[in-house]
Amino acid sequence: MYRQLARWYQEEAGAGGQNSADQLQAAAMRVFTKHPLQLARFLDEVWFARTDPSERPSLPIPDQNTILPQVNSFLGNDLPSVLDDIYPLTGASVIGQKATWNHLIYAYMIENTRVLPIFQKVLHEYLHGEELDVPSVEGQHFLRATEDLFFKDTPPYVIHSLTSWARPSIDVTGQNAYHRMFALLLNHISKDGVHPNVKAKASNTDFIPTFEAMLREVWRGIENFNNSSGPNSTDDTGIANLAQQLFDMLRVRQRNGNLKREAFFLVAKASWFHLALEFNSPIVVDLKAEATSPEERLRKIGERVGIPAHTKSESFFLMAEPLSRILIDIERGLFNTPSGAQTLYAQPPGDTNTVRDDMMTIITHWSIAAGRDIKAREVAVPVRVPTQPSSLTNGRVPAAAPVTGGR
Repeated sequence: MYRQLARWYQEEAGAGGQNSADQLQAAAMRVFTKHPLQLARFLDEVWFARTDPSERPSLPIPDQNTILPQVNSFLGNDLPSVLDDIYPLTGASVIGQKATWNHLIYAYMIENTRVLPIFQKVLHEYLHGEELDVPSVEGQHFLRATEDLFFKDTPPYVIHSLTSWARPSIDVTGQNAYHRMFALLLNHISKDGVHPNVKAKASNTDFIPTFEAMLREVWRGIENFNNSSGPNSTDDTGIANLAQQLFDMLRVRQRNGNLKREAFFLVAKASWFHLALEFNSPIVVDLKAEATSPEERLRKIGERVGIPAHTKSESFFLMAEPLSRILIDIERGLFNTPSGAQTLYAQPPGDTNTVRDDMMTIITHWSIAAGRDIKAREVAVPVRVPTQPSSLTNGRVPAAAPVTGGR
């Protein structure tokens, strides 16, 4: 959501949707210089103005004249001419009702870069000494907001208050959400160190094999789309059936808005650090980590604090938003029919297909991150049942590997 706020600032400044480095930097700096109270309140306002309130249940925001501590963020004053945002808020009514945010898979991909432990160590070093030098004034603003928003017990009554006596760790809460939705663990969490509350009995254990099967079928469609002669092995019905299976998995986990609050906060947190790495922000400059890409900046910061970024961070960053868009469309049921499935690979002559572009990015970088070539054709190999259990698998068939890549 904080990257979305920066984009609204770009639009308000007349950037016309462009993403030049100067425009991004100016917009992001407006986000990073807001008071933490405003930034926290912003999340409540976004939640209240969400696109589909029936699936994301929440109590209405109390009028500030009724409950004095419930203050307005006043960020709407900065955005008077942005037509498609959540502002202005007037009491309990919202003009627009178009607030959206990325899918939970976005947060999982960004977290897999190891950005959170790296920035937690950055915060620790700055708060306990001067080995990293004294941060700039702008860097101190970023550090204060980071600590207040993400590394403190959240005040009660706000939508992102997700810690309590029942769930004392936001890290465990986040990992539990990833496991329930995708049956995935973060790559930097060792299996021996997994908290018992992370793995839920009800989880989408078939998500990865089903999603990879869909990616393979879509790639086959991309390969065959321009074939004017010869056999065409594209299976639109097969793609639609796989999309339907994913639709069912994702929707059943989120019945009546279940897991929506967790996803909302995890996405907001990931977007904060992603925004800080999208340009040479003050904290990046303070850490002497200037570079030309988010993964390079993160790698340099990790080296400064002794926590290496993931070696496949580039793929995780590049996949995060395309995956989010595709899974949101899957949850909307857009690919559950053969005609809808064609949208995933078709390329109209002289036109663009952003869905296909997203799928190309996902297929390429999923293969890199997972270490499994999605573009390769699967070959059926006869399996001989050994007389003795294999020492490699202990007599069990190995499960599908998650998208973690090499360490």
